[in-house]
Order: sequence, then structure tokens, then C-alpha cells
Amino acid sequence: MAGQQQGVVVAGAAGGLGQAVCAALRAGGWQVCAVGRSAERLSVLGDPVLRVVADVSSAEGAKAAIEQASALFGAAPAGFVNCAGAVSLAPLHRTSSEAWRACLAANLDTAFFGLAAFVDAARQAGQPAAAVMVSTVAARIG
Repeated sequence: MAGQQQGVVVAGAAGGLGQAVCAALRAGGWQVCAVGRSAERLSVLGDPVLRVVADVSSAEGAKAAIEQASALFGAAPAGFVNCAGAVSLAPLHRTSSEAWRACLAANLDTAFFGLAAFVDAARQAGQPAAAVMVSTVAARIG
């Protein structure tokens, strides 16, 4: 896909990786819809990035994010980049069940539900689309 003002949704756009992805996509001529849980954190992205406040760690939140992005673009997004995620660097014996569940929601649920909502929208639109799932070096820290 060559960037011809097609729309790309970036989930987890308020973080460092998400901000860099948004900037690179804009520089490449893409229309970008930044998705994050905090309007304040998304505001640092500046214009012309579109913004949607949503939590993609649930099926409902991910579907709402893709629907809102589609409405802003005027069509289903052509791309989806998942930068959402978090890591707890605490030792295993100091990690609570709640912290473990939050880590799974931030990393696995966002990827699954975000991608599922995106694929559903692309299939309904009958258009080709591409997705990128991003991780960090934190996976190598043990």
C-alpha cells in the first residue's frame, strides 16, 4: 500500500513508539487516526493527526475505535498499527495477580481485539488492508 491519503489507525499512539509511528506515517503521506485512552496524552501529537479516545483492550472499545476512525476517514482504515502495551518489570514473586492481568490486557487483549475489529471493518468494506503489531525490547528483560 502506498500512502495516498489512505487512513491508518495507530493504537497506543500516545506512547513513545506510537508517537514515532504516527510521525513516520504522516511524513509518508498517510492520514493517521491516533487511538489512546487519554485525550490529554493524545493532544501532544498535534495536527493533522485525528484522535479517538478509546480503550482497545475490550472488544467493545476496539470496535468503537475502528468505527470512529472509519467515520473520520470517510472509509474503513487501510492499515492498523498496534503499539498499545505495557510491561511490569517487577520480579515474578513480587507481581500481584492484578498486575499480571493488567499486563495481559495491555499486551494481548489490545492486540487481539484491535486486530479483530480492524479485520472485520476491512472485510466488510471489501478492501485490501495491512496490520503491524509492535512490541518492545522489554520482552528481552528478564
